[in-house]
Amino acid sequence: MPRVSIGLPVYNGAAFLAEVLDSWRAQDFEDYELVVSDNASTDATPAILAEYAKRDPRLRVIRRRETVVPHRNFNELLGEARAPYFAWSAADDLRHPTFLGKMVAVLDREPDVVLAFCRMRLFGRASDVERPLVYVEPFGGEDSPFRRAVSTLRRAKKWSLAYGLARVDALKRTRLFEPELPGAADVMLVLWLATLGKLRIVPEALFEMRTYEMGERRERREDRDLLRQRVFGEPYLRAIDSMPLSPVEKRLLAREVALWVRKGEKPRPLWLKPKPARWMYLNGGRALVDAMSWYHGV
Repeated sequence: MPRVSIGLPVYNGAAFLAEVLDSWRAQDFEDYELVVSDNASTDATPAILAEYAKRDPRLRVIRRRETVVPHRNFNELLGEARAPYFAWSAADDLRHPTFLGKMVAVLDREPDVVLAFCRMRLFGRASDVERPLVYVEPFGGEDSPFRRAVSTLRRAKKWSLAYGLARVDALKRTRLFEPELPGAADVMLVLWLATLGKLRIVPEALFEMRTYEMGERRERREDRDLLRQRVFGEPYLRAIDSMPLSPVEKRLLAREVALWVRKGEKPRPLWLKPKPARWMYLNGGRALVDAMSWYHGV
């Protein structure tokens, strides 16, 4: 049985797929399986996967007969995992050769940690110029599940945290990527994990996230459309209600999530367009959450 399972959902990802597979094959930690779910791709993706499967027995390919929604292609990969540790992999992001080894070391050393990740570096294909390093502040190490969720929501700058190495038993206690949370499914998944255990950020840039120039990929426009669908409502409340928190903590976390959603709302209401107004709204709301949590002793 492998110690780590990696789930790679892909649809028409031939442009970068070989590079990503080479990134995983270059890992100095070799006790893993790589399960790829091909969502009925119509480009060269099946041929690339077949070629790599011949070279590496750790690669297992699941070929769908018809295309399903992305959330399902992501979520069902967890059911294929045979290892106690699991990580999703995008079909265009890269890992440093020491990524898996250092993430496994964290989970082995700290049994109360459910998700391990690292600092990350942005890079772009069109300009071929390395982008800045994304500094990730320490967060998610508090003893209180509520405090871990709040600190994660306030301090995380990028939500590629969902691509970190997690414990399978913790992931199975969440609802994974919720289709009713467009543009925020990864955020809520990380918050679920934060309520189940501690998060640990390795202070090294071991994850490289690919960025795209304006208009380089049609999907970028679709991603922006998803962000515009972030409206705090019933799906968020159902997600928060399923987290292992007290009723008071759930109400306070709902306030915090509502602030986060409103902060990134587009198009913004007229009164929130000035940056000072957004700053006052966000920080005033956070101060209120802190005051109420102190009052209730959470």
